[in-house]
Amino acid sequence: MLTFSNQTDLSAQRQMTLGAFQNVPQQNQINPAISSESKWYVGIPLLSGLSASYRNSSFTPAQFGLNQPGGPDFLQAAAFADSINYVSGEAYVEDLAFGINVGKNFFSLSIGERFMANMQYPRELLNWIGLERTKAEIPYGETFDLGDWNFSASHYREIALGFGSKLFNDKLSLGGRAKLLLGQASVQGQSYNMRLWRRPDFDYNYEITGRMDIMASGFEHFEEGASFIQPFGKANKGVAFDLGAQLQLGNLRIFASVTDLGRIQWNQNNTLTSVSDIAVDADEIFESTKHNLTYEGDRGATAFSTELVTKIYGGGQIEIGKRHALSVMVNPRLHLGRTEMNGSAAYRFHTGKVLDLIASYNVSEERGNQIGFGATVNLKPVQIYFATDKATSVFSRNSQKDFQFVAGINLLFGKADIPKKDFALEPDALPVTPMSKDAAANNTIAPMDDNMGAAPKAEYEKYFTFYGTVVDDETDEPLDAIYVDIYVLGPDEEKELIHTSRYPGHTFNVPLFQNNLDHEISVGSYGYGRQTLRFTADRDLLIHEFRMSDGYWAPEEPPISTKSGETVFASLKEEAEITFQTRGVDTDILAADIGEDLSTIPMESMKSTPVEDTYEITQRTSFRSLPDPQATVMKRLAVGTKLELLEKTDSDWWKMKLDGKTGYVKRRLLESVQ
Repeated sequence: MLTFSNQTDLSAQRQMTLGAFQNVPQQNQINPAISSESKWYVGIPLLSGLSASYRNSSFTPAQFGLNQPGGPDFLQAAAFADSINYVSGEAYVEDLAFGINVGKNFFSLSIGERFMANMQYPRELLNWIGLERTKAEIPYGETFDLGDWNFSASHYREIALGFGSKLFNDKLSLGGRAKLLLGQASVQGQSYNMRLWRRPDFDYNYEITGRMDIMASGFEHFEEGASFIQPFGKANKGVAFDLGAQLQLGNLRIFASVTDLGRIQWNQNNTLTSVSDIAVDADEIFESTKHNLTYEGDRGATAFSTELVTKIYGGGQIEIGKRHALSVMVNPRLHLGRTEMNGSAAYRFHTGKVLDLIASYNVSEERGNQIGFGATVNLKPVQIYFATDKATSVFSRNSQKDFQFVAGINLLFGKADIPKKDFALEPDALPVTPMSKDAAANNTIAPMDDNMGAAPKAEYEKYFTFYGTVVDDETDEPLDAIYVDIYVLGPDEEKELIHTSRYPGHTFNVPLFQNNLDHEISVGSYGYGRQTLRFTADRDLLIHEFRMSDGYWAPEEPPISTKSGETVFASLKEEAEITFQTRGVDTDILAADIGEDLSTIPMESMKSTPVEDTYEITQRTSFRSLPDPQATVMKRLAVGTKLELLEKTDSDWWKMKLDGKTGYVKRRLLESVQ
């Protein structure tokens, strides 16, 4: 069996900029360990994954005359060509794409068409074709040396089934893809000292010395009435594998992968023809060769195979805040003993809910240094993405020797389980009274053991960590600031506050000493109703995503569960009852420093106020100096606190009196005691 693979690269695609994207399903073509952040996705058929690339080593499309009315101009191109030249191209069309997250596992399926073509050619080939096209007078005895001419082209269908899994608290992800390759058509040509000699003969004006062997498979598709696309191929099959891994360390992600380990074999309906030692007419050389391969070639030609170009990817990406990310990637490519090095550095900017922008600097051993860019547009559930490793080739195609792009449209549904991130604990942090004025803004805890309220034993060094993320339930956008309170529950459901903190972002982690007591965490943010979760600190780690809804909204009132790790939604009435049972501070998320006076207001302070002018608080809020959510907080008000109405200032704020002080409260949080 012959091993067919041209000396030129069988795959021109680089896709370096695509590696810097976030939550684009087609990234698993680079690294199968990358899973979609959506619960499941489906690609728009024939539009979910489109990519194409092209490279000519010597001249641009404009120099080839493609933008001229009579083009192409082979003689003009020959003026820019080297003695030996290379051209390659590739295209990929994704017929179908689907993926789904199931727990810690990820499954994907894709079907696509791949087209590849490569050619090495001498300058003499351009001169000969150019002179024949222009009907120029070629002197008798003129010789065109085509000994360095060889070419290849293939079309095959790729059916890929992928699987990935998250291990070690989601820090490590491993993935793989098995690909069935169904060959549709292939052709290769190799010149053996082939020369064209101009004969002094009108009918057969060239004599060929040496020879060119051309082997093909699937040329029956070109027969009249034949179908060019065979759904499952025939006996021309192959397999290939992709393997990948990535490690999540906090905001840093490190990854490595190897793709296209395999080959495709061409076994059936192979044809072989040779062009040699004959006198021919120039106009008939190509047409007769095609005819021989399609109809009259040797149908029993030897089988051959096509090696895929093995690609290796490695690098990392670090997220800086919620909007920025930097990534680096190297991409060695191995083929027939050759190694080509490529590298990329990219910056991603998350502008908001809809748009992500990417800029990349790409280094290629063959192509030099190039600037790329990309973008994703997320219009839930529709996602549109585009990327190129060479921006100038998109805006000025005719003046570039090469170009590359990848684009597609997907439909993303739901949200997969959040990735777990690594973080540092602080086991030697000093115990702090929860409501101390000097308490730190984050990770302020009073460590507990089995005796509630007691300091831990010195030898007790096992830690439990609660890691949480807080997002808007409707938009999936992370919140800007959150308040977190943690209580330990006693035998009679009494609560003791052991942690209170404010976080400027949408994530938090709270370390506690491990114990078997029940705890309750309460999370709030400005403009949203609070959520609570009951849990037991009897493990190393608990991860939970809080999905917040508007403060006006409360779900149906299910019975409050005490199961560990189950979310508890409390109605306003229940929340009031819980508030009166809770010792310590009542925090809301409306913005004041931890050091401010956060004490709740006793209900008895308004006993002398006339009933018709008395209102009570229906949801925890703040007593402010001005009718403005950014105004100074004078007092924190618990559910049930009574105030005297002084003035109905506007539709949002009322002026109220409390303990001889005048301030403002949101009207919607007041209810007449009548």
